Amino acid sequence: MNGMNNNLKLTTVIVAFLLGIAVCLALRPLKYTEFISPVIDDVSPKVVYNKLLNTPNDMVIIDVRSEYEYNQAHAKGSINLPIHYFYDDTHGLPNEKGVALPKNTNKEIYLICTGGRLAGVAYSYLEHYGYRNIKRVEGGISNWNANGLPVITKSIFGVLASTTNAGLDRPYVNK
Repeated sequence: MNGMNNNLKLTTVIVAFLLGIAVCLALRPLKYTEFISPVIDDVSPKVVYNKLLNTPNDMVIIDVRSEYEYNQAHAKGSINLPIHYFYDDTHGLPNEKGVALPKNTNKEIYLICTGGRLAGVAYSYLEHYGYRNIKRVEGGISNWNANGLPVITKSIFGVLASTTNAGLDRPYVNK
């Protein structure tokens, strides 16, 4: 009888353990459903620029647009790492740009694009791969420019020039 009790206890423990694993696996995808909405940490362009001026070594601004779009106009202090390079970085492959995303460091990653959508996709992608040091520049380069912050633009002669909204006839708009 005592041996049967031990077998029953062992079976109960095993079933409870397997049930616990099944519940954990079943609840994990809830984050990606409408029950728990994903939250993106948006930061205003002025806050990002002030941080860039005061503590540039604690952050990196990554423009996730194509190289062509980046060369047309980009936030001063940003680097270009198009979103398709993120796959390489998250899978341990060297990307063609040679820019590594800072993971598991105190360095914050600020993602920027034209209006915020592509940076939101990049944000979700990086969050999925364990990045917790990410933020999105609210409203992208359009909002950055609307706030009068420095933008590097391509002149008609193909030379990059630094300007602010005050120096433009109209705000930069990517068409």
